[in-house]
Amino acid sequence: MKAVLQSLPTAIDHVFLPLVILDEEEIKDLKFEVQTILTLTRSLPPLRDVLKSTQFSAFVVDPFGIDALDIAKELKISPYIFFHTNAFTLSLVFHLPKLDETVSCHYRDLPEPLKLPGCIYSRPRSYGTSSRSNK
Repeated sequence: MKAVLQSLPTAIDHVFLPLVILDEEEIKDLKFEVQTILTLTRSLPPLRDVLKSTQFSAFVVDPFGIDALDIAKELKISPYIFFHTNAFTLSLVFHLPKLDETVSCHYRDLPEPLKLPGCIYSRPRSYGTSSRSNK
């Protein structure tokens, strides 16, 4: 990661936050995604301090960093999400709120293939486990 950040144009600055160490006992039964969100949540106070003390033009996070967007908005820094995925997943994420309103069962239990704009019809069992098991 450091090599990528160091290769950025000189007009783009980056900041490393203090390391968050999670207690082994605390995380032993947590999925990786939950551990990542827990780490981010514990990084929010130092992130707020850095954003307050440094002038930023924009703030970019990946999907795990969505909670940090509130801090950027609070400090009037333009927030962006870098969503590095394929078109199908992006379409699925955009349509999950509508699906949640219109589908009464778990997505994995849908009798018909899911129809997303611009995508081939597919069965939810082929999606990642998080979206497949949620409703």
